[in-house]
Amino acid sequence: MYMRPPFPPEFSNRRETEAYLLKMLQGSLQTCDFLRSVVDEQDSRHVAVTRSLEDEVRLLTLENRELKQGVTAKCLEQKICLLEVENDKLRGSLAHRELEDGRLRGRGVRENHSI
Repeated sequence: MYMRPPFPPEFSNRRETEAYLLKMLQGSLQTCDFLRSVVDEQDSRHVAVTRSLEDEVRLLTLENRELKQGVTAKCLEQKICLLEVENDKLRGSLAHRELEDGRLRGRGVRENHSI
């Protein structure tokens, strides 16, 4: 046999108890709605911050890529300059050898004519 729980002493009848419980339930629902709105607001802020950070990471990645390209270009320019200097040295050395060879040939021709 089912026995109904007794009413709390502060309530005189079932109707007062139900009204009180209904008010409590409505208050709980309002609290839940408020907390849900706070969580949603926090989520939207989190999403906004995350998107902002993602944008910043993208910009920094592009900037880093440009800097790397700039460094690579400067390194290539330096290598080109070094190669040009080396090329000039080799040309100078070759011209010096050609002069020496010409002098040696000139001496050989003069010596052959004097005999």
